Amino acid sequence: MTADFAFAISQVRSEGRALIESLMADQCIITRAGAGKGAFNEATGQYATPARQTIYTGKCRFQSAGIANAASTVVDAGDRAADVQGGELQLPVVGSADVAVNDVVEITSAPADPGRVGRKYNVSTRMEKTDATARRLRLLE
Repeated sequence: MTADFAFAISQVRSEGRALIESLMADQCIITRAGAGKGAFNEATGQYATPARQTIYTGKCRFQSAGIANAASTVVDAGDRAADVQGGELQLPVVGSADVAVNDVVEITSAPADPGRVGRKYNVSTRMEKTDATARRLRLLE
């Protein structure tokens, strides 16, 4: 690959990331279960749940395929099967590398749909590629 071609690819990737990030109008916080034991409670004789760790805070973009075409997962919930709907969360590539499967995403701002504020999702899959314009995460609610 020539230096000019490598530079052109880098430029296109950079411009693509800037465009996708400009569409990220929502805000979210991504947390992970705390490690180890929390503080010991003398009164109950139990350890508290350790505080969650913040992995990412910032802009994001949530996308769903729509009710008719949305990917879903059927899970066994005791004596019933439950259809769990999900979606895709897009994050800036830079600054979100530590997000992992089983982290929890909470939507903290959604100007176009304030009803989504407070919704929580579990990260079920990380989708990756070399020239990604966004970090894409599959979510389950």
